[in-house]
Amino acid sequence: MEHLAHQLGFISTFGKSPVMLLLGFSLIILFLIRQEHYKTGVVTALTSIGYFYSYYLKQLFGVPRPQGADPAHYLAFDLFSFPSSHVLFYTTFWGFMIYLTYKYTKEAKLLLHVIRWASIYMIISIGASRVFLGVHRVVDVVAGYLFGLFFLALLIWLDKKLEKVLPKN
Repeated sequence: MEHLAHQLGFISTFGKSPVMLLLGFSLIILFLIRQEHYKTGVVTALTSIGYFYSYYLKQLFGVPRPQGADPAHYLAFDLFSFPSSHVLFYTTFWGFMIYLTYKYTKEAKLLLHVIRWASIYMIISIGASRVFLGVHRVVDVVAGYLFGLFFLALLIWLDKKLEKVLPKN
C-alpha cells in the first residue's frame, strides 16, 4: 500500500512542478527543430492553456476542496476543487501526445507504443491519485476528464485546421 501511495503522489507531482513544463516544452522544441512539425509544436504549446481553462472553470463553479485536503498536494492559488486541474491538464497534454503518435506514424513503432502506453498510464493514474491524496472528490476527477476531453478535441480540431490553412513550409 505504501508503494501505491508513493507512486500516486509521484504522478501528481508532475502536475504541480516545473518537471511537467520542462517535459512539455522539450517536446515542443523537438517539434520546432524538426521544421515539418512546427504547427503541431504550436498546438502542443497550447495544451498549457488547459491550466488557465481549468482555473477559470474553478472560479466559475467555486466548489471548495474536500474537508482536510492537504495543501501540499495542490497549487497554493488553486483553492477550489471542481474540476480537477491536474486531471484536465493530463487529459489534454497526454491525450494530445497519443494523438501525435497516430499523426506521425513514420516514427519508430516501438517508441510510438511506449508513448501511447505511458500517456494512457498518466491519464488514468492522475484521476486515482487526486482522489487517493484526498484533494478531490470523484466528481471533480470525472469533470476534469470531461472538460479535458472537450479541450483536447478543440486542440485536435485546431491542429487539423492549421494543416489545411497554413502553408507546408
